Amino acid sequence: MDVRPARAAHWDVGETLADRFRAHVGDSQHLYGYAMRGMADDWESGGPIRMASRGYESAPRGALVQLRLLAGEFRLVLTGQAPELIRFYPCLGGTDPASEVWPVMREVIATHIEDVHAALAVAPQTNEVGRSAALLAGLFDLVAASGVRRICWSWERARASTCYSTSTHFAATLGISGRAIRRFSSRTPLGAQSTLSRSRLSRGRAAT
Repeated sequence: MDVRPARAAHWDVGETLADRFRAHVGDSQHLYGYAMRGMADDWESGGPIRMASRGYESAPRGALVQLRLLAGEFRLVLTGQAPELIRFYPCLGGTDPASEVWPVMREVIATHIEDVHAALAVAPQTNEVGRSAALLAGLFDLVAASGVRRICWSWERARASTCYSTSTHFAATLGISGRAIRRFSSRTPLGAQSTLSRSRLSRGRAAT
């Protein structure tokens, strides 16, 4: 098992995976808070989470097995294999209470144990600001193509969404200039820029 620890190791403490799941979210009332507490109980009772996370019981601190599990589950939602969960995700238009998600999510995981298990081999994308370079490049390409002169972002709506992207870190970036993006990209690791070239990063313009 090759698991590279993430920087967020302080979220990932405990003797068992169940302990680590609970330590990550505490008593948070958001969607993944309820999901991780449900996952912890399920792991201890030998349910589908226990089976999906087999082989990762001793994953190093910072491996964030809980986020890998949830990423695998969310991939099922996005690929149309778990439509019953859409109603819980605000970022997908869902409005159902987060407190009711776990029984539904458990059934999805039980049905797709091997898919969720395979997802544990994929390192999670945490909300690091540097990742937004590629997202911002695409945003400014859209600005250039559409002729929109101002971009407004609803921070409150983004915060309410469990699956908001790292671009919410730039909620206050009304009218960021191409020059600012060039300065930002020059300090951003190339890996975070995906396949976008630096010249593309500098093309976008947004006027206030």
